Amino acid sequence: MAVFPAAPAPITVGDLWGSGALKDVGPSGLIQLRPTKAAGWSWNQTWGLLSVRSFVHMELIAFLDRAWNRGEIFDVTHPLVPGSGTSPNGLGTSGVLVDGAAQLVGATSIFTDGWPVSTQDVTRAGDVIKIAGDSAVYLVTARVSSNGAGGAEVPITPPLRKSPADDAAVTTADVTFRAVLAERSRFEASRPPLFHGGYSVVFTEALA
Repeated sequence: MAVFPAAPAPITVGDLWGSGALKDVGPSGLIQLRPTKAAGWSWNQTWGLLSVRSFVHMELIAFLDRAWNRGEIFDVTHPLVPGSGTSPNGLGTSGVLVDGAAQLVGATSIFTDGWPVSTQDVTRAGDVIKIAGDSAVYLVTARVSSNGAGGAEVPITPPLRKSPADDAAVTTADVTFRAVLAERSRFEASRPPLFHGGYSVVFTEALA
């Protein structure tokens, strides 16, 4: 799968945005909420002036054109999300696994093992994780410490989309999003003779 260029760095980056729960007013007048399990994360990025003489800049523009025109799916990191484009606030250790196969779709936490034993803050709120066999990225919602056996229950959002296999690998650092371009700028401004400006896109998870 193609990998979105890490350079040049954007000048603005939006936070992760989820579609949230569906909200309806029922016949009784009470608000009814339904979670949207199928919707993934989105965020926007904008770049400053891009030089037509810079190979790095032109590779970015070419990637944007190709991905937009073809509806191409690619891997991308979020520059400001701990555990993705920047280091996690927790340990970000390797060897973490799903602990047990009876973890159901819709669960708001996941049982894991393989952490250093009896350790505080193995992962913290705002970190992201990814589970083998599931293309979704999950956001950790609270600080977590491991027990004496190296196990930890990790609270996440959104709720689990797929029931993971026992011992499925849990990625806690360098997490990538499987994404498409949901929106992109049109008729970008320019500063002749050498610069384009105003390129902006919206990434959306392409959940499998």
